[in-house]
Formats: sequence, C-alpha cells, structure tokens
Amino acid sequence: MEDSFLSKALLVVVIEVKREYAGLRKWDEDEEKRKDEEKTPQDWARELYAGYAALSPKHPKNRDAEVGITLVVPWWGNGFATEVTEWVLQHAFEQLALHRVSLGYFGNPAARRVYDKCGFVQEGVNRKAFWVDGHWVDEVTMGIIDEEYWAKKRALQP
Repeated sequence: MEDSFLSKALLVVVIEVKREYAGLRKWDEDEEKRKDEEKTPQDWARELYAGYAALSPKHPKNRDAEVGITLVVPWWGNGFATEVTEWVLQHAFEQLALHRVSLGYFGNPAARRVYDKCGFVQEGVNRKAFWVDGHWVDEVTMGIIDEEYWAKKRALQP
C-alpha cells in the first residue's frame, strides 16, 4: 500500500497473533526456530506479527472508503484474513457510518474467497493492470454497501 493511503487512513489495524496460536505459523526452511523459553521479545514480535489492514477515505462526501489488507505468508490459511476483514467492515459500517467500502486485488484466489464470504460483490476488472512475475495480471475491484452489510448481519442473527 502507498504511504499516502496509510497517512490518510480512518483506521489502521496491526494484526498480531496470540502466543497460544504460535503453533499455527508456517515456517520457511531457512528460518531459525527456537524453543519458547529461548525466544527474545524480538523473536516473539517477528513470529506473531501477521500483517495489517487499513481503511482510507475514497470519496468522503459519499461516505465511501477503501480497505487494504496484507497478511504475511506464514499466517495464510488460518482464517485471520476473514476475521480482520469482518472486523474492519463492522467498524466501517457500525462506528463510522460509511455507505460503501471497496477494494482491489489481483492474482489471489484465497483473497477472493475471503471477500466473497465477507459480502463483497465484484464490480469490475481492470484488465492487465499489474506486471507480476513477468506477465500482466488483472485487478478485480469489489465493493460492499451498507444495506448489504446490514442484510447479511440480520441473516446471521438467530
């Protein structure tokens, strides 16, 4: 994400995992893995940091914001992206009274599953928008509006 995106953010969330979930972290072959009692505070900070999310105004007059989420690879596949996305949406609609939240992603089917699960709807495709690993990839844009968020929330209540 760009520095300007973060500097104008309505909300920035640092994602850190509780120590009891440390066993879920995936390790690279070349990473040094120490026993818990041998770890320094810096080791714990590095191992438990999972990423960040930010919500920034897109069109303030229209109560429209854009969300960006980055989850580091060792924590993929544990449901944290879904949990954080749902929490950011709850804050956006229930605390900030936003009308609309949008995002863009490219080349990540797992991200698409998270966004679908959280209620986002595909709104468009920016064809061949990013040069990644030697070829062009499309950016998919998605959004969710307040009435969709509230309808989903009502449907989940017993």
